[in-house]
Amino acid sequence: MRNCTSRDASVANTREGGAAWVGIASSVPADRAGHKVRDSGAS
Repeated sequence: MRNCTSRDASVANTREGGAAWVGIASSVPADRAGHKVRDSGAS
């Protein structure tokens, strides 16, 4: 049960984060978005 709950929560967080990221990337300049993407990838 715990694994399933953690998995569901992780998926939900990923989906929400992805949607939020899309909005942020769309609202900020491409240069800044690209820089943040690199930083996120490194981390």
